[in-house]
Amino acid sequence: MTTLICNRNASGGYMVLTDEHASSSYGHPVLISNGTAHGPLDLIDNGLFGCVAAKTEVLATRGLLTDHELDLLRRWRAACGSTP
Repeated sequence: MTTLICNRNASGGYMVLTDEHASSSYGHPVLISNGTAHGPLDLIDNGLFGCVAAKTEVLATRGLLTDHELDLLRRWRAACGSTP
């Protein structure tokens, strides 16, 4: 089980990609924004550009990641239909 802080939203909070949430079934990661779990195609109001698909908030995640975080990101990208 892994959690990855992906992005800071306009209100100063973080968006978190995790497979440790009750909405995460069978190991599929969900994106938590403002306490709400989202799948890749759910729309999120990011406060800057209006509503965007949850997958766009995560696909740009960069940086030094652990093996567990990379695996979580790969599973999210697979659910989005993107290649890692």
